[in-house]
Amino acid sequence: MKTTPTPTEKQQAAQRKRLEDLLDKALADTFPASDPVSYLVPEDPQTKAGGKGKKGRRE
Repeated sequence: MKTTPTPTEKQQAAQRKRLEDLLDKALADTFPASDPVSYLVPEDPQTKAGGKGKKGRRE
């Protein structure tokens, strides 16, 4: 029975470095996960006419 050779520490470090570089490149133009995404919800026309209720709100 043949066994598969295990990668050396140097090979493992090189693989981790390559993976980190690929992940950094893929995430370069994205928002950080810590920044919450927000958007404004348009006002309800009925609410605007009646003068009661909430105005545009963040969700």
